[in-house]
Amino acid sequence: MKKVVPDPPNSSAKDRAAFNRALDHYLPTPGVHSVIEDLSFEDALLYTASLLDSASATTLNCSEMLASPERAKILAVWHLLELARTTVDRSIECLKPAKAMA
Repeated sequence: MKKVVPDPPNSSAKDRAAFNRALDHYLPTPGVHSVIEDLSFEDALLYTASLLDSASATTLNCSEMLASPERAKILAVWHLLELARTTVDRSIECLKPAKAMA
């Protein structure tokens, strides 16, 4: 038996939208934005440093499981994360010169 109408093509955008709706439904994050809005500048830098530290550790751990070309790419990302973390750490140090002199 011949099929007169072909199957419609798969829509990855439609699948992605459904996936995002499911994530929003099952993993709601209602308080994240209000918590971030209430942070002081120094606390925001400390929080960012913590996030960068976690991302750096995860990236380094993942790089150990990969072969040469992919490993080099992951290590490049790790290097960028380390540079960002160092910059944030230096920014935090610059906020405390008056406290160090007291």
